[in-house]
Amino acid sequence: MLGTAGSYGIEKLHLVYGVGWEGSTVSVVFTINGATVKVLADSAGDVQVPPEATAASGTGAITILGVDETSQRISVDVPYLVMAHADVQGDAPDPTPDEWQQYVAAVKQYADQAQKAADKIPTPTPADEGKSVVARADGTYGLALIQGGGGGVGYNIGHGLKVTGGDTLEVDTAEAVEQDNTGWPVGAPVADEGQVWLLIQPHLAANYEGRPSTLRALWGLAHTKDPARAKPWVDPYGTSGMYMTDECYRAEDGTVYRCLQDNCVYDAQALPSAWEEVQI
Repeated sequence: MLGTAGSYGIEKLHLVYGVGWEGSTVSVVFTINGATVKVLADSAGDVQVPPEATAASGTGAITILGVDETSQRISVDVPYLVMAHADVQGDAPDPTPDEWQQYVAAVKQYADQAQKAADKIPTPTPADEGKSVVARADGTYGLALIQGGGGGVGYNIGHGLKVTGGDTLEVDTAEAVEQDNTGWPVGAPVADEGQVWLLIQPHLAANYEGRPSTLRALWGLAHTKDPARAKPWVDPYGTSGMYMTDECYRAEDGTVYRCLQDNCVYDAQALPSAWEEVQI
């Protein structure tokens, strides 16, 4: 049961994904009395029940849809009940945004989280060779030597990062703890190939061939608003990795550009009006 007719803003679903759903963009479709509304699940698998799903009494159906780059998965219908009540006048809710508006809002929120995470990662020096990135109690990050792997136990955000080549943060895959990030929280950062990536879907790395740049359904790209820390351009993957206002990238000739709009998917060469050159 999802409450009484006309109630809204109360019920929430939490999805626990089984095998085959990892890395998918998941939406939940509510159908009742001939009306249908689709809601995008967030990165934690939570879905706010939309007001349209409980607008009137009756029996409805919940259907779960998962889409990745190669496949689409649709669940069986799960019935739900909305109870009737005496005639009571209440406030009318705002309509649920369409699917594209939901994606844009999610991308904006994700970009804000990415910016915060990217800015917390310290800039290493040659003296930090061999150290790993660890999370401090206050939510910031530091560099420390980590002895051995944990076999999947005792994860800390950033254990997949290690200083290599004197001043570069790279993913170190030598330890067992770095092969299995099923215990990492969504949004945990790693650095690889000169970019910072945020974990979208915790997974056992041994089951996937590739790295963050080739597993874009599992890893999201983090950009920075600090021109001095701007990284090379990477094409967005769908809504993941879009450049937001004030986020920067460094062109091949070393020029740094700052974005002037949200949800930008083209670089300064392809869309000059969306970028401004930054002097550093």
